[in-house]
Amino acid sequence: METPARKGLIHLYCGDGKGKTTAAIGLSVRAVGRGFKVIFAQFLKSMETGEILPLQDIGVTVLRGNIPRGFTWELTEPQKEILIDEHNRLFER
Repeated sequence: METPARKGLIHLYCGDGKGKTTAAIGLSVRAVGRGFKVIFAQFLKSMETGEILPLQDIGVTVLRGNIPRGFTWELTEPQKEILIDEHNRLFER
């Protein structure tokens, strides 16, 4: 009997307030512990933060932008286009 292909899951956390990164990290650690490949993408964050380093240590692929942009509602349309292009390039690998 042929083993069915494992399908990936996408979890998206958005909104105001606290807890999005914490929830995503917790689920990522659980998934790695069960042998899943995890890609952790953060949008609109470019600075290196302490919680990301341990994820990389356990084999999580972390994708982040390189240029700090500020809040989306403060960006001009050309700046938004640059941001979109930058984040799209993260997934071309």
